[in-house]
Amino acid sequence: MQNRSRYDRWYYSYIPAGIANGSTSLLIILFARELGASIGQIGLIAAASSLTSVPAYMLWGSLSDRLRKRKPFVIAGFIGMAFCLLLMGLSTSVPNYFVANLLFGLLSTASAPAATVLVIETSKREDWPKKIAAFSQMGGIGWVAGLALGAAWLQLETVQIPLTDAMRMLFIVGAGLALLSALNAWQLIREPVMKISEKPAELTEHHYITVERLKYMPLRMLHLFNFHAYFGRKNRFEKRLIAYLICIFLLLAGFTSFYAIFPIFLVGEIGLSSSSVFVIYIGAQLTSALSYKYVGNVVAERGSKKTQLIASGTRAILFPSVVLVAHIGLPIALAFLAIILIHAIIGLCWSLINVSGSVIVSNISSEELRGHAFGAYNASQGFGSIVGPIIGGLISQYFGYVFGFLSASALVIVGMIILLRLRI
Repeated sequence: MQNRSRYDRWYYSYIPAGIANGSTSLLIILFARELGASIGQIGLIAAASSLTSVPAYMLWGSLSDRLRKRKPFVIAGFIGMAFCLLLMGLSTSVPNYFVANLLFGLLSTASAPAATVLVIETSKREDWPKKIAAFSQMGGIGWVAGLALGAAWLQLETVQIPLTDAMRMLFIVGAGLALLSALNAWQLIREPVMKISEKPAELTEHHYITVERLKYMPLRMLHLFNFHAYFGRKNRFEKRLIAYLICIFLLLAGFTSFYAIFPIFLVGEIGLSSSSVFVIYIGAQLTSALSYKYVGNVVAERGSKKTQLIASGTRAILFPSVVLVAHIGLPIALAFLAIILIHAIIGLCWSLINVSGSVIVSNISSEELRGHAFGAYNASQGFGSIVGPIIGGLISQYFGYVFGFLSASALVIVGMIILLRLRI
């Protein structure tokens, strides 16, 4: 454990990849529109990377454990990200673009489980909380910086560069940033001598400072999840934990259902530029990130269940409210400001939901199964992120945006009803 600061330097390799992720997160949805995808197809594209990332995360995590190697997987994940972003930028049809997004979830997740384990293998047990927080903060900084890059880059449209070309160029820039992360990881990561053979369950209890993402990229150790613990008779999860996992599935399905169609709604119905959409997301992410300092106290004072109910209910109300902004005839500048405010409140709600969810899982899971409980919690989020965008896209295509947003709220409300009936 000597020279731990030297080991910590590899955290910075995640900043360029975070910028790449942030700058292309909304681009994935907006570029699909430029390719001529229907809103239903956009929902499928939004779900594509989540569909492959859930099993891929477990696969890469298990493989890293079996080979007892971390560095090659981190580098491979960055290279996989670069390859997929390049494919997206070069795509000329919706089917090709869909495949590129499937591959993104499969290949880019190689770095996530290895990196999480690498953090704890290069630090003392008592330092894990602050090391994990520092590591996750790197990704968060990169993500917000990436949103800013996207907002600035898409202003190229104002200097007579076609929007589609500007978007393709941004994908290529993202690919270059991911390769830079791979190079940094190769230079900075030193394979730890000491390996852990079993993941400590308490690791999953540390709160990750995360940004909300449309595509599901697991940040905790999903490969701790053991299906035998879920279905088996000996160590079966408690009924209230299973009920809460269903609740989280529905909440995430509702959230991602909204986000799959929201950027397209802003551009197509309100008339905002693609650059303005990035600015709207920056406001929400900054609100969410800055609120984490106070969220823990709020959860402690009000209780985790009550906090999650209030935050989820607020979102259920705000999701369809964006339709009102489009139909009350506000000038474009005022509509832009109104959406920024609404979305900032939605972002604040995410930090409350994220932290209170971790507390709830800790409180209703037995100590011996807590690691598996958090793995199942992440899996439920992942499955919700697969189903949600498909529902939102298809309903919006056949019944319109109003019903698309209402269906997102309906999923959240059903999840809230389950949570309301739980004794926590």
